[in-house]
Amino acid sequence: MSLAVRGQRNAHDYLASILEYNQR
Repeated sequence: MSLAVRGQRNAHDYLASILEYNQR
């Protein structure tokens, strides 16, 4: 279960980094 949560967090951070990069 913790693995799934970690995966979701990694995906969230990945999407957030892309959005931040696109805003620049």
